[in-house]
Amino acid sequence: MDAAECSDSQSTNEDPTFPGSDAEEAAIIVVPENAQARLAFSEVAEWLEEQNQMPSVREAQDIARKCIWVARSQKKDPEVTRLLRHFVSGALSSSSPMSSPQQEHASRKTNNQPEPDVELWHGFYYLTLGEPPQQPWRGWTVGSLRVQQSLNDVVLCLRSDNHAMYGVRPHQALFQLHSIGRFCLQHISKSSATYLGSNLVSREQHVLNEPSMMVTFGALSYRVQYARFSHSENYRSQLVNYLKEHLKTPITSADLSLTPTPSDMAGIRVGQWHLTTGTIGSGVSGRVSIGTNISGTVVALKRMTVDKGKVEVRPFQEKLETLSSLVDRHNENRILRLVEVITDDARGVNRTADLWFVLTPAVADTLYSISVKGLLGDGKDR
Repeated sequence: MDAAECSDSQSTNEDPTFPGSDAEEAAIIVVPENAQARLAFSEVAEWLEEQNQMPSVREAQDIARKCIWVARSQKKDPEVTRLLRHFVSGALSSSSPMSSPQQEHASRKTNNQPEPDVELWHGFYYLTLGEPPQQPWRGWTVGSLRVQQSLNDVVLCLRSDNHAMYGVRPHQALFQLHSIGRFCLQHISKSSATYLGSNLVSREQHVLNEPSMMVTFGALSYRVQYARFSHSENYRSQLVNYLKEHLKTPITSADLSLTPTPSDMAGIRVGQWHLTTGTIGSGVSGRVSIGTNISGTVVALKRMTVDKGKVEVRPFQEKLETLSSLVDRHNENRILRLVEVITDDARGVNRTADLWFVLTPAVADTLYSISVKGLLGDGKDR
């Protein structure tokens, strides 16, 4: 499901991330996927419309509104209707401060009335660099509603005690901007799990290296995807400023060119490395691309096609391994070193094979480009 599919107008197929729309500067959007997530989203949307007299609740609402887009009308949801039949409505809605779909469903069931499909508010959450989180150095906090302290930027559901239905804790996870310019996800709860695809997210940062990925918080599943604006030149400028101002990360547009916003056209993966660019350099011995892994490490991948009867690459590999040992021993990170070698013929049974030499550091400039920019100095200044 994308932004357009979350629209409240099927006839015009309105896209809230389109220029001039409410979420036009969204960097990533988080779209509810399963029935539990859609039900929880609708409850949050209804809560945001309440006029509450408690200052702490109003503050929580003001913060949550910055990260959510809600369609103007409700839609029937047969899947949520079926879901509610499997739960005891009274127990699920006892702590809800409003008239929720569960309560209406329970009332109809008690009176033996027919059960029409539940109508829900639809939409998505979104993060924009133009609206920094409460604590930019930490990131956007994600979890169930809190109204006293440590308020969440993204409110996934209203109740943390309803573990059977939602399984989301008050502080479940964090979205943050990584130094390479891509978003990452970090789990912070001790009693509820967070998954990125089928992989359990740890307390380490997991970079979102694909244009669209499934994320599960407790029992709530979402599709997280980079939005339209994140592919624009305006976003790149905004990204550089955000990293410098809020995260104190010195970075240039040239640096970010190595790890552009993931797109559908860049889905190649070599081992743990997602290729972020096409071929950026080529020579007699091979072609070079840039890649990054889930931890945000950026590398250069030199691809060579080897004919066993003509080309001997072992001496080249040994030289790189020796150089890597020397620079590691002296803690020198400015000299090229070998990270690993990957082949598509591990058993060595084919006449030809592709080899990828994974090298670090990967930099945007070469000696030639630095010289052209006048950064090497002249004479004794070099």
